[in-house]
Amino acid sequence: MTWQTVLVKWVNCLDLQDAPIQNISELGDGKFFYRLLNVISHKKKHGSSIYEADKAVTEFLKYEYPSYVMESKSCEVEDLEIMYVTSLLISHCVLVSQNKNIMERMCKLDDETQVYIKNFFETIMQYDDVTRDIVKHAVSQCGDNKSLKETIYSTETPLIGFTTPKCSAIMDVTQISGFHRASLLLVTFINQLTI
Repeated sequence: MTWQTVLVKWVNCLDLQDAPIQNISELGDGKFFYRLLNVISHKKKHGSSIYEADKAVTEFLKYEYPSYVMESKSCEVEDLEIMYVTSLLISHCVLVSQNKNIMERMCKLDDETQVYIKNFFETIMQYDDVTRDIVKHAVSQCGDNKSLKETIYSTETPLIGFTTPKCSAIMDVTQISGFHRASLLLVTFINQLTI
C-alpha cells in the first residue's frame, strides 16, 4: 500500500467530498480542504465560499503551521504538494483538534491503513516545529516498518480511537494541553499495538 492510497482511504472515510475519490490529485480543486477546515477549525469559517479554498488553506497553514511553506500559493498544484498538505491535515485532525467525529470514522479504516497512519504520527510527533521537509520525511518513513504485516495481524483492537476492550476511555485527554496530549495519544496507539 502506498501513502497516497492511505490518504485516499482517509479522505473517503470522512465523506466530505461529493463522491469518493480514486486519486489524491482529485483534491486539487481545494473543496475537500475547505470543507475539512470548516469541520476542524475553532476559528471563524474560512472564507465566504468554497471558491476561496486556496486562501483558506493558505491562511490555515500560516496560522497553525507558520514554518510550513507550500511550494505554490494555490491548492491547484502538483500531487506531491496535495499529498503533503493532506498529510499535515490528517495529523492536525487527530493530534491537535481531536475531532471526535473524524476519529470515529478513522476507527473504521482497515488495520493496515491505521498502521500506516500511526507510523506517520510517530514520525511527525518527534518535531515541535512542523515544516514541509518534516512532513516529506514523515511521509517517506510511514511505511518503513519492517514488521508492518506482523503488527497488523497481531492486534485485535482498533489502532486509532478513544476506547478499546483492553484500554479504558481516554476522553479526558482532550483536557490536557499541547505536546503532553499528543504524547498520550501516541502512547495509546503504541499500547494498542503491543496488547
